Amino acid sequence: MKEDPGTTLVVGGGYIAVECAGFLAGLGKKVHMLNRSTFLRTMDQDMAAKIVEQLEEEGVVTHTQTKVNSVKVLEDGRK
Repeated sequence: MKEDPGTTLVVGGGYIAVECAGFLAGLGKKVHMLNRSTFLRTMDQDMAAKIVEQLEEEGVVTHTQTKVNSVKVLEDGRK
């Protein structure tokens, strides 16, 4: 990317979303993860809980039971 994205919202709770959130947090970015149900729902839930706990310790803010209704561009160009 040519510009720093700043705070990033990762939508989804699968392993790719979790990996992206962890990567961005590792780069020092503020990250929010949003998911309709639980994170890593196809994995062993004890292990999934430990992974999510680690992400939260790294500063990732998690939001469950949440869905995106819309995305809009603000007047200053932010989304």
